[in-house]
Amino acid sequence: MLEIFYILLLVVFGGLIIVTMTQYGVRRGMLKDQLDNLREKTELQQARLQANGEEFDTIVLELEILQQEQDSLEAQATCMGNLDQFNTTTPVKKEKNDHRPTRLVAPRHL
Repeated sequence: MLEIFYILLLVVFGGLIIVTMTQYGVRRGMLKDQLDNLREKTELQQARLQANGEEFDTIVLELEILQQEQDSLEAQATCMGNLDQFNTTTPVKKEKNDHRPTRLVAPRHL
């Protein structure tokens, strides 16, 4: 009777071991599939990140160029404003004989 109990106990524990190993295999397969899925998503995200980084670098360079152009245009506008102010505030003095052209006289050789 004790032998039957031991045999029954071994069969039950053997069955539990088989069930546990089967569940481990199934879960391992599911986890492996999920891990592969996550790796694919990670690779796609890294590719997008790299593309966005390159795009960002391009935008930064374009922004620097536009900032230089803006600074240049502001300097030009300031210069034009100063020139206009100089032309409107500084009176031009004319002499009386200013309307006659200057005559060049050729030297005479003897």
